[in-house]
Amino acid sequence: MDRCRCRTNCAVGQVQVCRIGGSPQFELLGDQASSGMGQEDIVSDPDIIDDVLARVSAAYGVTIADIFSERRTRRVLPARHAAIYLAQKLSDAGARDIGRRFGGRDYTTVLMTCRAMERLIAQDSQVAQALSRLESECSENPGCGDA
Repeated sequence: MDRCRCRTNCAVGQVQVCRIGGSPQFELLGDQASSGMGQEDIVSDPDIIDDVLARVSAAYGVTIADIFSERRTRRVLPARHAAIYLAQKLSDAGARDIGRRFGGRDYTTVLMTCRAMERLIAQDSQVAQALSRLESECSENPGCGDA
């Protein structure tokens, strides 16, 4: 059974963020689901969120670790918000699951981020175009953003 080093239960293909010794540890889990999680906790298609992460990190010039981090710099925050918004829009995962996938964030953070992104899209056509392009890339060729 594939598990992260801190022994938390993780879904198949999920990138798990664990705090070991105060620093985040990122692990992409393998092909076996671990026990202890209910069916409602497992993202229906984790590849969609992984694809969103790969494409957003490439488009914004940040790493996936940056997106999962607690940093709130001008470079990282827009990428994190875009990734959370697209993950919510393109996957069947709920806000709670997405929050877990994005560094253990609370579901209310996911909901507020999505609302803020919707307002920003309505106000800024460049952001709207960039997110629309990323959304269509993720929808047309899922799994191709893996690097």
